[in-house]
Amino acid sequence: MKKPKSLSLCILALIFFNASRLFGLNDKMILFNEDRTQIIKPNGLFFVMKGNNPTADWILNTGIPEKSLIEWCKTQCDKTKIFVDIGAHMGTYALSLAPFCKEVHAFECQQMTYYQLCGGIALNEYYNVQAHQCALGKSEDNEKIMSLKIISEDGGGSSICNLPTNQQCLREERVKVRSLDSFHLENIGFMKIDVEGAEIDVLKGAEKTLQNSGWPPFIFEAWPDPWFAQQKEALFRYIQTLGYTITPIPGYPHIFLSKKP
Repeated sequence: MKKPKSLSLCILALIFFNASRLFGLNDKMILFNEDRTQIIKPNGLFFVMKGNNPTADWILNTGIPEKSLIEWCKTQCDKTKIFVDIGAHMGTYALSLAPFCKEVHAFECQQMTYYQLCGGIALNEYYNVQAHQCALGKSEDNEKIMSLKIISEDGGGSSICNLPTNQQCLREERVKVRSLDSFHLENIGFMKIDVEGAEIDVLKGAEKTLQNSGWPPFIFEAWPDPWFAQQKEALFRYIQTLGYTITPIPGYPHIFLSKKP
């Protein structure tokens, strides 16, 4: 009987974690490489990615994307509080910040990318990281099934929104949408939101959670492209109605910090 992909990735994760202990593998190398799966170790962390993937090669050669921003995020984390990673991809933020938080809740809706995230959690032995396979949205869309448009094999850029960038998608997946409020999380200290155009819906479905956690700071993505100008203006206006200030992050023109004064 054929093993499910998620089980196969978890088995690979366990095998190569034990191999790294036995043979003392370097901090920057490919541990496993075939057409379907790569296990890489840049910057001392294990990641599982799709094989024959230029993004994996780039990460191996240059390091984790947005590494300087992740380093800054460590200063915003609290070992007594929760970090919420919305749009976790393979876990660059979730895995990097796990040692600096009490818990991490990582949300990733794309099926294979979610499996890769779980493989990374297992390889790094982070027992304080919980992965959730769903898209996040507003409360009225809770439990709905929506179409996720996939535009790259590395899992980046996929969205449940209809965007100019995903009209020629590779394929579509049916994904469940939930609101962050439906998870009843409390004691959140910091959040990251990277959901390819769905940021305002995520926040609308997270108001109770934010309030119950004392309005924690968060970083979010908002594209500078002209076609996104109206959506960006509405997003900023909504965040400001919650009482947050918005500050550009130097070096990252598409990422902003929201924080209560």
